[in-house]
Amino acid sequence: MKQFSRVACFIFVMLCVLTPCRFYAQQALQEIVRFNIPEGEHFPYSNEMGGDLNGDGRPDLVFSCIDEYHYSYFPVYIYYSIPDSNAVPDQILTIPWPNVGGFGYSLAYAGDLNGDGISDLAVGVRYYGIGISGAILIYYGGNCPFTTPDVLISGEGMGYTHDWDLYFGEDMITDCDLNGDGINDLLVYAPGPQYEEWGNVYVYLGGELFATTPALHIRGAVLYEQLGADMKTGDINGDGYDDIVLTNRVTVNPDGSYGPCHYHLKIYPGGESLTNVPIFETLLASAPYAGINGIIANGDLDGDGYDDIVISGASQDGPWLKVFYGQGDLTELTAIDYMLPLGVNAIIQSYCNLNNDLFSDFFVNHRTLSGGPTEIGNFVIYKQTNGILDIIPDYINTGEHAFNDYGWGFNLGDMNGDGHPDFFVFSHDHAVGNHINYATILSESYINNSDEYIQPARNVIRCYPNPFRDGVSVRIAGADKSVQLTSMEVYNLKGQLVHSRKNLRGKQIRWDGLDSHGNKIGSGIYIVRASDTKGNTYSTRVVNIK
Repeated sequence: MKQFSRVACFIFVMLCVLTPCRFYAQQALQEIVRFNIPEGEHFPYSNEMGGDLNGDGRPDLVFSCIDEYHYSYFPVYIYYSIPDSNAVPDQILTIPWPNVGGFGYSLAYAGDLNGDGISDLAVGVRYYGIGISGAILIYYGGNCPFTTPDVLISGEGMGYTHDWDLYFGEDMITDCDLNGDGINDLLVYAPGPQYEEWGNVYVYLGGELFATTPALHIRGAVLYEQLGADMKTGDINGDGYDDIVLTNRVTVNPDGSYGPCHYHLKIYPGGESLTNVPIFETLLASAPYAGINGIIANGDLDGDGYDDIVISGASQDGPWLKVFYGQGDLTELTAIDYMLPLGVNAIIQSYCNLNNDLFSDFFVNHRTLSGGPTEIGNFVIYKQTNGILDIIPDYINTGEHAFNDYGWGFNLGDMNGDGHPDFFVFSHDHAVGNHINYATILSESYINNSDEYIQPARNVIRCYPNPFRDGVSVRIAGADKSVQLTSMEVYNLKGQLVHSRKNLRGKQIRWDGLDSHGNKIGSGIYIVRASDTKGNTYSTRVVNIK
């Protein structure tokens, strides 16, 4: 039935391509606030957002502005609540040492690297070291405002043949758990070193005592391969371990860094032991006739419980998407191709979920729409409501002029607790003359900070480890430190009560993975509901694996 649905979707897509059509459902997201930055500065492309650094139960906003002509000073701006037009940052974080450039070139703060239940901030320092090897600074969440970094990971000594221009930390991921211990891990990309550009991906396993020695190093096999230039993670086979998803480019001329090349997808499985040998590899496209420009992997398009890989690219026929739907056997993955009927250039950005349902939505930067100004930039969201891929746009926010290149963006999460995700969307202007860039925060339906109906910051429950094998701790966290948990119930996906505990009093409850009769539960997804001393009820999902 699932295969039939995808065939039907393919036929629908072909009809859209072959038949002249208009899109009537287009509307713009609401702009909440706009950030204008000085001429010559721009926002970095590598920023993993959505984390809660101060532990108040709401995601925060962290971004930097890059000035390539004054590369020693890239301040990092931190907002703990959604800003308005008059807001000032709660903190401006700067490099802790003099004469070190590139602080803030990349950012990641969606994950909890030390397992304390609060997100941590990783900051890339692109030009660190005598040979510009690069480095990463980690600031543990909860210690706000930040003063000095808790962890320094240097790129010195991390290159294959040398470290010059390694650019360690050019991209990072923290919202992943590769070894299934319930604590987020850190992935680091380094494109160098100079004149070789193998491409490198380093894995650092999270823990209470964070290890600065990589547990895994994946390196390109040939010169100029740039393995990991697109680096993502997702649980593609549904086993409870996030997998590493990478792309590379191999030039037809092995001695040249430019010219015709082949693009490949490589998947490295997560697990208790990690490997630098891909379990899956396939050709994606060949340039100059076609190329890839974006990839996402940590969302579920069709709601079947497996994360799906979506790759965007362009060819002579227009923009396309290549979807690898997740399944239990990674070696049997196959791609389904879709042509996007909107625009002539499209770069996929990220997953999101506007409906809070089983089907992940996604957003794309359509740099040029059919008949529109060249590279004006358009932030476009495609909502998904069933197992058939929907490529009719639901929201379109457009830039201001040709070559404005607006539409690059990140998912912030729900910053103000109004039930709608917010998005940080920015321009990368390359028009002739002044280069004035700006960013906007967009939302589907926004409740202002001063609105009396806005929900107050509330506590949440967090479960560690998740996925779990032998037991899981359920902990309450958030702004109100006085509350404690009083009861907990666990249900399976059929709605049947599996485990129940009452008359409790504490910040944390330990569940040993047994049902009410003392029997070991089966592997799968379970719903945890807990109540606190003020009568609030919370729910979350946990996954039990064998």
